[in-house]
Amino acid sequence: MTTDQGIDVTTTAEDDNAELLIGPELTEAESRTAFAPDDSDASTEDEARMVRIPDADLAAPAGPALRVRPWHLARSLARLRAEIDQRWPNRDRKSDGSIGDKDHEKTASDHNPNGRSSVNAIDTDKDGISPMTLVEAAKRHPACNYVIFNRVIYTRDRGFRAHRYSGPNPHTQHIHVSILQNSAAEESTRPWGIAQASFPAFPGTLRRGSRGSAVKTLQTRLNERGFPRLGVDGEFGPATEDRVKAFQRFAKIAVDGIAGPVTWRLLWTLPR
Repeated sequence: MTTDQGIDVTTTAEDDNAELLIGPELTEAESRTAFAPDDSDASTEDEARMVRIPDADLAAPAGPALRVRPWHLARSLARLRAEIDQRWPNRDRKSDGSIGDKDHEKTASDHNPNGRSSVNAIDTDKDGISPMTLVEAAKRHPACNYVIFNRVIYTRDRGFRAHRYSGPNPHTQHIHVSILQNSAAEESTRPWGIAQASFPAFPGTLRRGSRGSAVKTLQTRLNERGFPRLGVDGEFGPATEDRVKAFQRFAKIAVDGIAGPVTWRLLWTLPR
């Protein structure tokens, strides 16, 4: 019986039935303001959501917060949790969660084990991490189905555009990530791009007309990522600009053909 010891139980206050709780799409201005969590609901969520289960209870059926039914956390989500812990080892884990409690079984939720005994959702405490780094990485992963954070939901079937989340739990203290309900998503070993990667220091913004060794590093990395091959000549010309734009479209960031700090970092950290 795989029980992922040390992972918290999610309680009934967790409400993540995405299809029932999606509100209107946010405007661009609303999306920007939604990124700053409001701590006004912290006490309600902290008191209601999470129950820590001791290791002894995980080894044998005991108490109302743990189901007898065998379950395991989806491999892809176990990898996500490991990458989060590697990137932010000293983060707060108070609002972490995966398996739903007994009362949670009465709801439609990815926190409940499916027919393959897989739990296909995790919650990650927002404190001590960069919440939007996690949100953006999850949106790019092929296994992800939807993400909820700070009253906003991003779903695959809506192109991961920001929509108002209307559930009673505002998700201001944690980020909820659900994956698709299929074995390919569950067993995926593809990196999420969260773990701190080693990559060259940002050399400053590169754009058409830039020259030098930093441009050669950029061109080499674009070639390594599989875009139409560039000559590594250190000259940031139209071809290099086109490849940068192609990568930015792939990364779902602003497409301007300029290699700034975000583009530079994602060239090394974004999963292929």
